[in-house]
Amino acid sequence: QPSPSSRKPLQPSPAAPLPASWTLRGMFFCHYFGISFCAPFIVLWMRKAGLSNAEIGLINTLRPMLGMVCVPTWGLIADRFNTKAVLLLLLCLSTVVRFSIYSVASFWPLLVVILASDFFGAPIEPFLDSTCLSAIKDPSTYGRYRVWGTIGWGWVGVPLAGQILASSGLGTLF
Repeated sequence: QPSPSSRKPLQPSPAAPLPASWTLRGMFFCHYFGISFCAPFIVLWMRKAGLSNAEIGLINTLRPMLGMVCVPTWGLIADRFNTKAVLLLLLCLSTVVRFSIYSVASFWPLLVVILASDFFGAPIEPFLDSTCLSAIKDPSTYGRYRVWGTIGWGWVGVPLAGQILASSGLGTLF
């Protein structure tokens, strides 16, 4: 039996980390919940900013075209470095740029900000999928994680954002 002087003092045990399965679910939920306050209503914001139908159409045409270029480009960068680090970088950059959408109200600045937002934001969903698939043991269980994005978007975020929009107006969301 160890002597009293050789025993280590009692240390508080560190909090147990959240199981990876709930971390993955939380990532999907939070991401889709967050974008549900902007994505469905961005055309309303562009209309409020005074953009014409042609300008709104041009922006919404360029967005997926940019995605076809930037998603593979960011994928190459993530393959070269660390996917999780690149995902974190993209989450931070896209959040900062998306918040700046609210400070511009004319076509050219809005075009630049929205395209910059998509440049950083478009790869996030494929990276979330990739991160999840690499973390789980059985790929057939992927739906159990991804459904939390659907819950964040469709069951919580958009209905909540719609209620805020209906009761307080577009300025509350943007």
